[in-house]
Amino acid sequence: MTGFDLFGVDDSRQITRLCNNTNQVIANSCFFCTTGVSADRHDFVDTAIEKGAICIVHSKPFTTYYDHILYIKVDDVQKELVRVADLYYGDPSRHLTLYGITGTNGKTSTAVMIYDLLKQLKVKAGYMGTVAIRYDDIELPAKLTTPDIIEFRELLSDMVNHQIDSVAIEVSSQGLSLGRVDNIDFDVVGFTNLTQDHLDYHKNMEAYFNAKKRLFDQAKPSCIMVINEDDEYGQRLIHTGYTQSIVTYGTHPTADYQAADIKLFDDHTEFKLIHKHQSYDVYSSRVARFNVYNLVLAIAMIHNQTHVSLQEIVSAAATLSEITGRVNFLDYGQDFKVIVDYSHTPDGMEKMYQYCKDIINPNNKVIAVFGSAGGRDHDKRPMMGQVSDAYCDVIVLTEDDPRSESVLDIAHDIKTGITKTETIIEPNRYLAIKNAIMRADPGDIVVIMGKGLETYQHGPSGKEPWMGDPDAVKQSLEEKNEHTQ
Repeated sequence: MTGFDLFGVDDSRQITRLCNNTNQVIANSCFFCTTGVSADRHDFVDTAIEKGAICIVHSKPFTTYYDHILYIKVDDVQKELVRVADLYYGDPSRHLTLYGITGTNGKTSTAVMIYDLLKQLKVKAGYMGTVAIRYDDIELPAKLTTPDIIEFRELLSDMVNHQIDSVAIEVSSQGLSLGRVDNIDFDVVGFTNLTQDHLDYHKNMEAYFNAKKRLFDQAKPSCIMVINEDDEYGQRLIHTGYTQSIVTYGTHPTADYQAADIKLFDDHTEFKLIHKHQSYDVYSSRVARFNVYNLVLAIAMIHNQTHVSLQEIVSAAATLSEITGRVNFLDYGQDFKVIVDYSHTPDGMEKMYQYCKDIINPNNKVIAVFGSAGGRDHDKRPMMGQVSDAYCDVIVLTEDDPRSESVLDIAHDIKTGITKTETIIEPNRYLAIKNAIMRADPGDIVVIMGKGLETYQHGPSGKEPWMGDPDAVKQSLEEKNEHTQ
């Protein structure tokens, strides 16, 4: 497309790329001077021009202007970027059925379930979120939970070219606050829950809620909203006064999709799904009570957006695969259970502990290994300690993306919430996992939280390699076996 096509000005040069990061600039790019959390791209315009940008979209004046550069001055660069990106990539969200999921916990699990269920139902599906970008036979690493404005449109456009029909998308609060999904045409949106997280960014729960709420505020008139009525913030959304169709789910008879008679096991879950006075028997390999909520949300969103019968969707749920880093049982032949999970909020951890208590013999121990991210929400750290204190028999505090903060300082912040449980502070994550494994007796549960299956740590020097919790467990078990022989 040319400058005329995009901006209606007398410039016939072809624009080869849209970008707002100088690392992405190539010859004949259009560079947008957006203002982010930590950088104002107006400061990098000379670098963009040196690297080949021929068009600059800006809102502030420059001291130097170049004759060969097309300057487009606007009041709101981000708003203009949304408009131009939609135009440049052919407004791809209008050509796809989009499922958007937001909330504190459960976004990934729900989105992946929707993706997997749609594929089983013979729908050509895509997925965007924390785990990866997936569509057709393509899998790309995810840089952000919700891609930025340009990448989002570029990916959707490629999905259209691959004849994808439907896409399940995790929508983060930061992504909503930064306008990454502005003007994206969601057909059905889902709300999981809201508990404390990311307050380093949002400052308070009301701002955090309002960020999540944007997904619903911006919904088109025909969009269907599926909301957890068991959550207090879900109740607020339900009673906001939206004119769109609202569908509820939860565990109470008032829900449009009710999960009842829930039976939890260490390798599967069974429950009854009640909808319009009809009961459906649900069997799922996904474990834990919180995954019942996630599965019901996924089923309800698909049922309201497709012409597939509820029984067909429920039947497809029986063969769902495991989600990377979410309640992953590690079995290396040991006589106790080891679970690796991504939980990193007080609420997510409590739900994980509740599941452990559901499946463990009361005479056995729950041993927890976790930390808290550096440079992030400090207020949740004592709460992580409190909830662990209520459920665990042994707590091992360690590193989890410390960034520039001291692991010991973070651990002591968490420990202020612990009053009765035996607690060990071991800054080295491998040694912390080894400590927990060595303490485990037959029938115990070791639950390792925060990293999931990630193979990196965010340390003082940036992204650093980490062997991964599963390998740390395997190596620790080998050492334990050597000691006991």
